[in-house]
Amino acid sequence: MLTFEIMPLCELAAAALTPRERDVAKLLLCGCADAEIAKALKIKKQTVKAYMTRIALKCGLVLGGDLHLRVKVAMILCGVVS
Repeated sequence: MLTFEIMPLCELAAAALTPRERDVAKLLLCGCADAEIAKALKIKKQTVKAYMTRIALKCGLVLGGDLHLRVKVAMILCGVVS
């Protein structure tokens, strides 16, 4: 069972994301894997992971475990991407 801790979410999370971080978040929420996101945005897979880490931090998540799930949950809860 996956467990995760969400710290208090900030209303400024949406404004804090860069346009590129939003691009990554949208593809992630559509169910794209890291490799698919990298290909779509013409970036390296490691760059996708770096973006996901920054997105998670900006949404107030405690890192560790399944970052994909955490970013999805945070983005939905923050209302950044529907």
